[in-house]
Amino acid sequence: HLLTAENNGGEWRIYGRIMIRSNAATATATAAHRCNRALQVLPCLFYYYLLLSCMPLGISSLVLPPGASTFELPSISDLAADSDDNNDRSPINGSRGEVVGATGRIGSFLLRSGRGFLAATPRGVCPGSLSEPGQPIFVAVHAAAAPDVVQSTLPSRRQDLVFVTNGLPSRILDGLLGGGHESEDDSDGLLNSITLSVLHFGVLSVGGDVVTASSSPPTLVHGKHSLSLVALLQSQDIVVEQVSSRSNLEAAAVKKLMWASIMWILCHEEECDGDSDGANYMYDNGTGNASSASKAITVAEVHEKKERKLRALAEELLPAANSMLGQDNGLGTVDEILAYFRLYSFSMPNAIPSKDLALNELPERN
Repeated sequence: HLLTAENNGGEWRIYGRIMIRSNAATATATAAHRCNRALQVLPCLFYYYLLLSCMPLGISSLVLPPGASTFELPSISDLAADSDDNNDRSPINGSRGEVVGATGRIGSFLLRSGRGFLAATPRGVCPGSLSEPGQPIFVAVHAAAAPDVVQSTLPSRRQDLVFVTNGLPSRILDGLLGGGHESEDDSDGLLNSITLSVLHFGVLSVGGDVVTASSSPPTLVHGKHSLSLVALLQSQDIVVEQVSSRSNLEAAAVKKLMWASIMWILCHEEECDGDSDGANYMYDNGTGNASSASKAITVAEVHEKKERKLRALAEELLPAANSMLGQDNGLGTVDEILAYFRLYSFSMPNAIPSKDLALNELPERN
């Protein structure tokens, strides 16, 4: 995912950093990506070393692509454009940001959606070291891992973080700033710049297609790089909106938390061990490896077969959910909550929430 090589008429082009041409002359090297900090230079040099050590002996010259010094890259909103119309715009890996967690379901989806302009940040490399300042750093990790990502990110790039993950925005900010974020000293300006989201689409396996529908509740985004994330998701036909305040984002996240907390229980209620005929499947812990679940049902089937239980659980959780928002009726009526549940479930009707993931996330879901 970091680099893409293409042989075009005897010319090797490496999308991401450099172009390699076959030439019997002397060997020279010029970096095509400007690095302004030592922490940015070291990972780049490491990748160049790996490239050179793996290339044939006949290759001897590393040069900038023609016109690279004045190359005008398309904005991230142009990523969905037909590549045939952009033959003079070869992707420069990392030129429009990077993705932390690119080996997971959501992260791999974001990386593919970037069409070569986003770099995958490997483990051990500081986030922010593979892209220019001011470009988004998309973070697709478990919400509990968010503070670790912030700590490992270059301090000057932390305001570029974009969290594309589940979890309540308030709890993510608490983890980043040490709890009580409204009163914490925010010397890095993270509180007003960090970008947060509430996702209403699914990717059921690593490398899989996005699962959604035009009738789905919109994915909501708030923060510095909202427009970049909106454009990236809209290029994949995802319904997405930018919201003006974190309070609106928090309310949407609490509603989704209710859906997630209820659905996995009802989907796996009659599940039993053994006696599996392989007819039904669940996605285990987000890996995309299907494991048999003899009586697990889909989210759409929950609405069709367990409407009374669904309503009862919604009625039970709604007061607690409103209390989290500090409002008596902040999320609306039970009927409005159930209408939201139905829209979200039927945007990916064949999905079965992972039981293992739900159990692992109990601290975040309670």
